Amino acid sequence: MMSRRAITYLLLCTSLVVLVFAQVSFRRPQVWRWAQAEPLVLPVYTEPSTKKDELVSKSRRAPYPIQSTLAGAADLEPFLTPNPIAIPEMQLSAKAELDANARYHLLQLAKDATPGALEADARKDVRYRALVQKPNDYRGELVQITGDLISLGEPMELHRKVPGMEVAYLGLMACDQADYQYLVLFPDLPAGLPPQKDWNQLYLRNVQFTGYSYKVAKFTRTEGKVKSWMLPVLIGKTLILPEKATESLDWLNLITIFLAMAAPVILIILLVPRLFRRADKEHESLMQNFRQRRESRIRDSLDHLPEQ
Repeated sequence: MMSRRAITYLLLCTSLVVLVFAQVSFRRPQVWRWAQAEPLVLPVYTEPSTKKDELVSKSRRAPYPIQSTLAGAADLEPFLTPNPIAIPEMQLSAKAELDANARYHLLQLAKDATPGALEADARKDVRYRALVQKPNDYRGELVQITGDLISLGEPMELHRKVPGMEVAYLGLMACDQADYQYLVLFPDLPAGLPPQKDWNQLYLRNVQFTGYSYKVAKFTRTEGKVKSWMLPVLIGKTLILPEKATESLDWLNLITIFLAMAAPVILIILLVPRLFRRADKEHESLMQNFRQRRESRIRDSLDHLPEQ
């Protein structure tokens, strides 16, 4: 049976492990995503629109893509078709050329669009499964998504001369469910984005992106068990980050979770040794009484011994 001192040390070590785990997890907000409150969205009252307003609202602000150019997008192929490390003959194939034409065409449209134009004409009702299963039906359609930015790659050098554009950025967003993920390609970085050195740990909630539906890219993992998955690719102008107030609220939630997790550990550290000390005192008192009774009985028995 373990001694009380050993149990105390075991509880203290367990508490230390829990605190270390909480500190490490606190630096990764995605771990606590389930516990973070969703931002409150208040209904906005709008005045009834007149016929003139309806006609104005129907006028498109975003540039129209050329569908014949987009027809060259290669679905169910890697994001870059073919892979950049492929042999030159494959890189110069007609399929790769048509796919690149569609990609650069949408990048140019997104770059040239005035701020807010893509968002004004985007659709918010396009389902993820529909984009994956029917990419031809939505090719060139403006789609708006809101979710978590979970990855952002280093700037991608362009292999063509595009006016006003030298690099593009490729990010990964998750929406609704963890496996509903999108690749987003855009030429402009948003204001307020963390520095590039922190992108490997980037995780931003409630990020909005609006872009043209480009294609469905295929990714294959060759290490270990071979696994393939599909991701829809959207090409837009930039990301729209949440307001600072929302970010501070998220950090407040994380601090609250951390304190709620640390409080029981601190109570254990403070109370368990005190309970053990109290139990030790009671045990010592009982043992002292027992010793006193035993000594008293021994003296009494000695007193009743016959004298020799």
